[in-house]
Amino acid sequence: MRKTSRFICLFLFIVFSLNAQSEFSIVRAFQRTFARGSLATKIEVLQDSLEHKGEDMSPLYLQSLDFITRNAELLASDNLSRELTALTVRLIGLSQIEAAAQNLWGLFGVYDDIAVKKEILSTLGDIARGEAELISILNRWVDGRNNLYRAGQDVDLELLGEAITSLGKLGDETSFPVIFAAAMLDYPEPVAGKSEEALRQVKGDYRRMVNSILTSSALREKLHVINFVVDEPGIPLEDKSWIAGNALEIALNLTPRDRNEQEMVFDLEETAVSILLAYPSVESVPNLIKHFDNALLAWERELVPDSYLIQSINSLGITKTHEAAERLTLYLELLNLYTENGQPVDSGIVLAVVNSLGTLGDKVAFDYLLYVRYLNYPGDIKEAAREALDKLKRS
Repeated sequence: MRKTSRFICLFLFIVFSLNAQSEFSIVRAFQRTFARGSLATKIEVLQDSLEHKGEDMSPLYLQSLDFITRNAELLASDNLSRELTALTVRLIGLSQIEAAAQNLWGLFGVYDDIAVKKEILSTLGDIARGEAELISILNRWVDGRNNLYRAGQDVDLELLGEAITSLGKLGDETSFPVIFAAAMLDYPEPVAGKSEEALRQVKGDYRRMVNSILTSSALREKLHVINFVVDEPGIPLEDKSWIAGNALEIALNLTPRDRNEQEMVFDLEETAVSILLAYPSVESVPNLIKHFDNALLAWERELVPDSYLIQSINSLGITKTHEAAERLTLYLELLNLYTENGQPVDSGIVLAVVNSLGTLGDKVAFDYLLYVRYLNYPGDIKEAAREALDKLKRS
């Protein structure tokens, strides 16, 4: 009886042992071989692990990372060690082992080899999403390179480009200012292109991200970020409208120091208004009226082309507000007076005013649109006035 019991116990032990071995046998075998092997063998073990695609080899890759981390100071200058490190880092990225992110950044400061550093940065872009502390460290690292480059010092453009690409992949809102700064620094390719691409990968509160640039950066940066808003399809339409209204208000309160800055302010206002033309905002009407007044004055001084003033007129025409109708009506009254007195007026400007008043459909303009038909205007303007009057009658 005792022999039978011992046999059963031995049988169960063997069964459980076999089950345990069958569950983890492959990865454990690789780990044992890795542990006893030389650096060259360790590299071969990692390479061979790729053939077992159905197995979770994460324990092996973490074992390799632990070995490298514990011996980093001794191994950093060894060629085989650098090869082992680069391969380990790459495999960690392929396996999406997020827990390794902090240790990888620790290795970044140990190794001088550019290939290893690039591999680390690339992998961090794959596994460090949501790692706020590590993303903050990467942000500061890129910001430091930006400052060095801005001061005329050399920076490693390969590493910088890789870091910016990784920040783009991580897509954290906190990275927007440093990536934007990189995009503004006139880096050579491929860093410039990588910066623009990364900028478009960052997601978050676009109002907050863009407004931080509009309120705190130099005029050139303000203009660049509003152009980014125009081109970026990922920004919600209501956010584009809000940002444009805010940008217009900021532009209206700027005081240019010279003609170059004045041109940039014109561009900033024009770009903001182009967004508001596509995505109107009633809240922006007071600033659109101020912009029209500024545009009219600049046009009369021949500082801006006809198209600039016409855009400002059109931006009022789509607002459907009484305030806009009143302001354009006052201008039409002045244009009618000029025409009546034989003073020259620009037909394109008059036509834009008449059409916009028709779009607004406010009867405050009725008398002045009617008077257009009896003055010495070209036929297309008189026809536009007739159509505008018809719209007013139906409104």
